[in-house]
Amino acid sequence: MTHKKFTCLTLNTWQERGPWKVRWELIFQGIQELQPDVIAFQEVFNQEWAMSFKEKAGYPYLVMDDSHCGLVICSKFPFQETGSQILKRSPLEYYDRGVLWAKVDFQPSSFYVINTHLSWKPQDSKTRLDQAVEVANVIENKTTGFDVLLMGDHNAEARTEEMQYLIQEAALEDVYDRIHPKSKALTWDNQNKFVREASEALPDRRIDYIFKRKGNGLFGKIEDCQIVFTEPSKNGVWASDHYGVVATFSVQNQVTQ
Repeated sequence: MTHKKFTCLTLNTWQERGPWKVRWELIFQGIQELQPDVIAFQEVFNQEWAMSFKEKAGYPYLVMDDSHCGLVICSKFPFQETGSQILKRSPLEYYDRGVLWAKVDFQPSSFYVINTHLSWKPQDSKTRLDQAVEVANVIENKTTGFDVLLMGDHNAEARTEEMQYLIQEAALEDVYDRIHPKSKALTWDNQNKFVREASEALPDRRIDYIFKRKGNGLFGKIEDCQIVFTEPSKNGVWASDHYGVVATFSVQNQVTQ
């Protein structure tokens, strides 16, 4: 079977904080509307909850990182290979960061989805750069000859050194920026009640990304890319403290790998 369209979503789910079961209902509703083929979640630490989401949302394939970094990939297509790696520990954090990957069987081709969540403190750019280098090394060592989608919460704006490393040195393309150049869109937004109430005040920024490998491969034609989960429910509840990013591609000629 040859697929003509492909949609992916990334979202930091904000762990089990706030009215989390109500928030997850909003996440579920959004996913039912968006119908992404692959989802990259960050901050999911409850395996039982992840499996119940998998069943409720109708995703037959799910993998969580085995290092408890809160990374999940859900897919409508089977995995040929999965793995994870712990990234450099920040001196400002007491928990691990990681990168999770899955090789997706997208007949007649395959591609890699990579999910990561980099250190969050604004003054921790050096750690994020080291982590970005490690993520780039995973891409270089694991994915030669395959298309790549890197998704996640990178906790840095596109112009920073760490994001520019991924764009310049790892030859990745910021999908949202490609469709909306010079946009001032945000994924961390102080209009969001959960952001305003965070333990540390942080500026408005776009820090959640979908990257693809540069070039005209499987996902060479970007149909659309939008920021999602940007409004509260009628009861004033937001789906998360982050907004999500969703992208749709026209699938190019597929070559069996």
